[in-house]
Amino acid sequence: MAYFTNYGCQVNLGDTTHARWQVPTSLHIMFASIIFLLSFLQYESPRYLIKQGRQEEALTTMSRLRKLPETHPYVTSEIAAINRAAQEELEATKTGGFFGKLREIFLIPSNLYRLYLAVGAQIMSQCSCPFQLDPPSNMC
Repeated sequence: MAYFTNYGCQVNLGDTTHARWQVPTSLHIMFASIIFLLSFLQYESPRYLIKQGRQEEALTTMSRLRKLPETHPYVTSEIAAINRAAQEELEATKTGGFFGKLREIFLIPSNLYRLYLAVGAQIMSQCSCPFQLDPPSNMC
């Protein structure tokens, strides 16, 4: 969407007006604001609620999300699976504390691979700013 907004402004507004950068920036801010405001209307995640010890709220939220009653077997089995996963995670990280989590990040190959991907993506995004031979004073 950002690409097409920038392209449309370049084609229709020209290079000499301030609106060329004001319109895309304003649109991005407006959409981000709408998403931010709508995020307050979302249900809290059942996993988060279970991790916080709020079991009843998690069950209610899951039943709303699945549009099934709280006593339905699918809802209760899903809540039980989330409880089991939360307990396993708590047991895996409880003994090591902060350093246990660090060990889990750096010593488990699949987690280390994810870390490499995330750091690599950030580095590549920072290096993707196009420079000209004679850059203007306000580079990326």
